[in-house]
Amino acid sequence: MDISANMRSLQIICITIICLMCLFNNGIPADADAPMPGPIYYGTVTVASSPAGAGATVVAKLVNGTQVGSAITDASSKYSMMIPDNIGMTVANGSIITFYVNGVQATPTAAYGQGSLNVNINAPTAGTAPAALSISTTSLPSATVGTAYSASLSATGGTSPYSWNLSSGNLPAGLSLSSSGTITGTPTTASTSSFTLQVSDSAGHNASASYTIPVNSAPAPAALSISTAGLPTGMVGAAYSAQLAPSGGTSPYTWSLYSGTLPAGLNLAADGVITGTPSVATATTFTVRVVDGASNYSIKTFTLTIGPAPANTTNTTPAATTPSSPASPPAAPSSSPSTSTPSSSSSSGGPSTSPVSAATFAISNMRATTTPTQSGTRVNITVRVVNNGSTQGSKTLVLKINDEGVAQEDVVLAPGEAKDVTFSLDKTTPGTYRAGIDFLSTSFEIPASSGTVSTQQYPLPPTVVGVIFAAGLLAILVLLVLIIRKARS
Repeated sequence: MDISANMRSLQIICITIICLMCLFNNGIPADADAPMPGPIYYGTVTVASSPAGAGATVVAKLVNGTQVGSAITDASSKYSMMIPDNIGMTVANGSIITFYVNGVQATPTAAYGQGSLNVNINAPTAGTAPAALSISTTSLPSATVGTAYSASLSATGGTSPYSWNLSSGNLPAGLSLSSSGTITGTPTTASTSSFTLQVSDSAGHNASASYTIPVNSAPAPAALSISTAGLPTGMVGAAYSAQLAPSGGTSPYTWSLYSGTLPAGLNLAADGVITGTPSVATATTFTVRVVDGASNYSIKTFTLTIGPAPANTTNTTPAATTPSSPASPPAAPSSSPSTSTPSSSSSSGGPSTSPVSAATFAISNMRATTTPTQSGTRVNITVRVVNNGSTQGSKTLVLKINDEGVAQEDVVLAPGEAKDVTFSLDKTTPGTYRAGIDFLSTSFEIPASSGTVSTQQYPLPPTVVGVIFAAGLLAILVLLVLIIRKARS
């Protein structure tokens, strides 16, 4: 028999065993602070020294009133509960546990420890068992595609707090159920959905109810038209602004000149605003077109009258009189009174007869985009700014969120220059917000955060580790016996 070969085999087996021990003790990731399931408290419940019978509610609380466990007695008046019954809860060693039977404080109390404990408890009076848990909501309102929906569910009896969940079926697309029993969202598809909801109380009771939510199609929008009846009169040299208004259709709306021309100096922006400074007195007829978000369009013809600039009048200067003696009559006025005549600008600083158009700004094409970030949602709000005047000027843009000013920016543009201006802000609170700049407005929505899902790895219970280790050791011993037998043969 080759002794050295057997020794090498034994060395290999020992090293293997050591590696397995290291694996089971250290190789399984675990959170050292991860809460483990609590110990089991069990026993018999009596009321005034008589068996409580089946259905009595037993609740365990700390001195500060925090509930850490609950149970229902069986036909033998027995109860059994894990303390704490929530894996995310911790109870300090030595904490005093007080038991309540149907809301009546029982005796004795118990000091919390890591091991299971038999505690027989007695309540002085029977108390009142809570009413059976049931769902009081009998039906849910219908919904409409594209319209925000909200409905709350109610439960009675049992022991609060309650927790709700979807036990079968599906909610309409776009809707969700919270654990507090509220169905919210915006339906996306016309359909009828049937489902069953379940509510659970803190004592472990459950109740279910079935519901149907019909989702109706969104109503067809009214026919698109232009509601502006007429345009105000303008004046040469004076800044002009008029807003065209649509009716019906589906937003957003885009405006354009369909036929004809606007008075000289005026422009029509895509948001339906006519701005500029007229330069010629005239009455102009033209047709505008508006297109909605569904590609429907409507046209309407307007006549815009531009009046002349007001006359530039000056005071006449009387002729100078010649001093004379009191007896002498006053000098006769000159037959040709002297008047001042407007002239072009010169080095002497005289006035100009050519009116200078001030900077005139048009704002259009407002839009909002949202981008999720680690801390919330980044919102970018952009508008198009155009200087339709003939001189350089500045425009202060003020961004309002839900009618509250949150940011502003000064824009300087040369004549005819256009620029996109973007405001950026971070939002964390879910909801629908309305943004406005001057007369433009748009809306954006911050969705409810789904949260960050964290996972915890728990160490294997000692019993499981022991079984795995024993099985591995047994397999190694069997292999060792086989090797020795083979060596002897």
